[in-house]
Amino acid sequence: MVEDSEGDALLILRALRNAGFTVRHRRVETATDMRASLGSGSWDVVLCDFNLPHFNAHDALDELHASGLDLPFIVVSGTIGDETAIALMRNGAHDYLMKDNLARLGPAVQRELGEARLRAERRRALDDLRESEATLREATVALSAANQRLRQLSGRILETQESERRELARELHDQIGQALTAVKLELQGMTPHLEEGPAVMRLASAIHITEEALAQVRSLSLNLRPPQLDYMGLEASLRWHAERLSERARLGLTFSSDLSGCCIDDARRAIVCFRLMQEALTNVVRHADARTVHIDVTTREGGLVLLIEDDGCGFDVEAARRRMLEGASVGLLGMEERAGLLGGSVRFDSTPGQGTRVCVTLPCFEDHGLK
Repeated sequence: MVEDSEGDALLILRALRNAGFTVRHRRVETATDMRASLGSGSWDVVLCDFNLPHFNAHDALDELHASGLDLPFIVVSGTIGDETAIALMRNGAHDYLMKDNLARLGPAVQRELGEARLRAERRRALDDLRESEATLREATVALSAANQRLRQLSGRILETQESERRELARELHDQIGQALTAVKLELQGMTPHLEEGPAVMRLASAIHITEEALAQVRSLSLNLRPPQLDYMGLEASLRWHAERLSERARLGLTFSSDLSGCCIDDARRAIVCFRLMQEALTNVVRHADARTVHIDVTTREGGLVLLIEDDGCGFDVEAARRRMLEGASVGLLGMEERAGLLGGSVRFDSTPGQGTRVCVTLPCFEDHGLK
């Protein structure tokens, strides 16, 4: 209480007690005493006379603001004009009343204490919010870094897989393929020296088995690393693989493409696109029970768009995603991760009994390479 009159102070305390308050107070008359009291106690409200011999309400407000405390500041004065009262309110006072109307003091204090509690709760809520936002920002940064590391690791894994595929394809072609070719030639060379009979039939069967094995080795080699990507380019390689697979699976195929204006010279980008179409077509052959498949490769808004549609049995995309999260199926996830490595995406649209539509989007770059 900032008050120089002990009698007025007693009247103010009586009004508070009559209003139901239990009062613990300290009366001060100077800025020094007020500063010391604010720093040494826990207070609920400041009641201040307007004008004291060595102090006034304006200076008292300044002391309260300097302390950093958010306490209700109520001016209780014997004489105060409206303009002065308005100036005090603008400077931060919460209310003012006249000493000849102390009946208003209890309700005013009760109201301002409630407002102070609300302000304190808002500050705590804001502090909690800021803390949560800071934690969220830290978690977001950590998650982004983890995702970046995961993408880098996934990229290295895929690059290692492609390197191993190339090596295995080369070994199949150069070693096993050549060995089978030599066996076939040896068997064929024996044919003129045998007379007609069971031996010739067994030899013919052996030649046939060798030819089938040789065809399988060539097919495996092509699937592991299609050489067309190296000397035909992406567009022709996609068409070649689609026609080859549809012919073997007896699928009706329509293939359209236009990659003008989209640079896919980067080998990594081309192999990702090829593998995505390869995976999608393999799923059609294995699971769709389709009669026809339509493939469209084009550019749109600076990106490559690969569309694969079939008229097969379709599937429940959300159910497949749930199985994927449970670890029962990784096909969709593998395609999405492969596209995501290049900043692309894969969208699956399908309904049981109504076919499937797979849309792959990959960014194109005019600088002929990744940065």
